[in-house]
Amino acid sequence: MLNRYSFIKLIILLSFIPYYSHAQSVQNLERKLLTASNREKTAIFIKLGYKHVNDNPQTSLEFGKDALENAKSVNDQKGRAMAFGLIGQSFYKLKNYKQAEDNFDEEGELIEQSGKPWMINRFNLGLSSHNRGKERKAINSFEASLEEAKKLKNEEYILKNYEALFNVHVDKNRYKTALKYFELYINERDEKFLEQNRHEINQMQNAYKAEIGELEVEKEAIQDTLGIARDKLTMLQLEQKVKDLELKHEKLKQTRMMWVILLLAIIAMIILIFYFQKQRSNKIITAEKAKSDELLHNILPAKVVKELKENGKSNPENFQEVTVFFSDFVGFTKLSSAIKPETLIAELNELFTRFDEIMEKHECERIKTIGDAYLAVCGLPEKNPGHVNNILHASLEISEWLAQRNKNNSLNWQIRIGVHSGNLIGGIVGIKKYIYDVFGDTINTASRMESNSEAGCINVSEQTRKQAQNHFTFIERPKIEVKGKGKMKMYFLKGAKK
Repeated sequence: MLNRYSFIKLIILLSFIPYYSHAQSVQNLERKLLTASNREKTAIFIKLGYKHVNDNPQTSLEFGKDALENAKSVNDQKGRAMAFGLIGQSFYKLKNYKQAEDNFDEEGELIEQSGKPWMINRFNLGLSSHNRGKERKAINSFEASLEEAKKLKNEEYILKNYEALFNVHVDKNRYKTALKYFELYINERDEKFLEQNRHEINQMQNAYKAEIGELEVEKEAIQDTLGIARDKLTMLQLEQKVKDLELKHEKLKQTRMMWVILLLAIIAMIILIFYFQKQRSNKIITAEKAKSDELLHNILPAKVVKELKENGKSNPENFQEVTVFFSDFVGFTKLSSAIKPETLIAELNELFTRFDEIMEKHECERIKTIGDAYLAVCGLPEKNPGHVNNILHASLEISEWLAQRNKNNSLNWQIRIGVHSGNLIGGIVGIKKYIYDVFGDTINTASRMESNSEAGCINVSEQTRKQAQNHFTFIERPKIEVKGKGKMKMYFLKGAKK
């Protein structure tokens, strides 16, 4: 018997077997290099490289470069392609994704665009491009690999490509497309699992039928023997054997049934786990979609958001009947230089948040703020017959709220407001950072109304006054010279009629 120390030595020796086997394999390849021809050396360099690619990618990179140089010297195109593939995988393990991508591109130029090498090359190229942020190239590479994997019925790379495409689209916040690849991944894995288990169940059923058949034959043979030797003493023994076989038959039946039930229970449990995983993923994607929708509604009008979601775009429109609100604060530059930046931002945030609430209350749409300037419109993107009254009511409420706030605040903000009615063009500007903007002479005129207003006053144009004179009272002002427009009639809004 082994003593305790001999046993420990044996365990230590056994633990070195895998390492020894790997070392022997590398040594054998290195010995072959000494006698190999130049054409044979390329393949040996590549085999040596792949021995080190996971544990020492820097060494595998050197073997890859040796293989490439040797393949070029003997004009071995296949060897060059394999060398580029090894170099690409070495750079990928070293996290040098640009060099990895370049070498996978070189490999792709040399190999036939079909078959297993092409499938693996496209997948590796997709991983490198994804890590470099080249989204479109990564998607094209994964889709090419997936198409070839389906032709070859390669389950491993079908699943790998579904998972890779899911990750690319999740990184780009395209949750709907990501969910599609997640479902394909789950369905493919479920189908593979069920197919394997269906095969095992069929084997069990066939074996069960075969054993039942053998038992039936044996039973019939015994019954025949009983019929012949009924009058002999052995009849009792044969009858007992029949009973034993029937009992064995019943136990076998029960055992088979228990195995089938257990296997079905395992399958049901796995399917249930996959189902809950899918439900959890759906909840995550739904929550992220809700966040995206809320962000869109904060920066774009509701109608425009709906058009973007349904059509992927929103066409600009010409709006004939709108009223524009334009304001800024008197002495803003002087005041902003006298207070801390964080105090200034906090003040503007409070002021404009309240302006937004008042505008929303009166069915108006804030377009944008530029510094201390605030631009809002009523009558777009949805038509509103009360656009003039709505803007004027909002203007009065903003002016009154600001006057009340100044009584209880150390910082005193004096606002100038200008209002004009007319037509303008509205639409989305930009493709990366969406902004809904408005254009036209109506905007310029509203700006002129504001610049010619006074602190705490609401200056309106002649056109706006005509449309609102039945509901509001105004104070007429002398005609004022306006740049680019000549002398214009203007009015201060006094209040709403009771």
